Amino acid sequence: MGAGADFLADYLQIHGPAYTLSSACASSGKAFASAQRLLAMDLCDAVVVGGADSLCGLTVNGFAALESVSAGPCKPFGRRRDGINIGEAAALFVLSKQPGPVRLRGVAASSDAYHSRPPTRTARRSRLRCGPHWRKPA
Repeated sequence: MGAGADFLADYLQIHGPAYTLSSACASSGKAFASAQRLLAMDLCDAVVVGGADSLCGLTVNGFAALESVSAGPCKPFGRRRDGINIGEAAALFVLSKQPGPVRLRGVAASSDAYHSRPPTRTARRSRLRCGPHWRKPA
């Protein structure tokens, strides 16, 4: 897993920091936060950032054992959500200080999770503090 960053740097013949983050579902978000810091500290002119996740029996069985897998499509902010969907994905982006058609407006990380399905009353109240950034579920 850790060789992906080195392989990509060698393949693209680019130099500078090359590393892989692995923190489960938060990995891609943490990678964007790290890329933003590298740019802000002028350590890089541009950063190739992304994430990939592949399925394996351990992951699928683990979430099934936690009774976290939904029988239908995932509704992350729905009042009647009943779990998550498991899948595979990969994406890469190039971040730089140059203006472009897509802009990273910010990053954040927290560890306020309670459960993958029902939020706590505190979590429901905390959405009020998010102000205009929180959208009501459809």
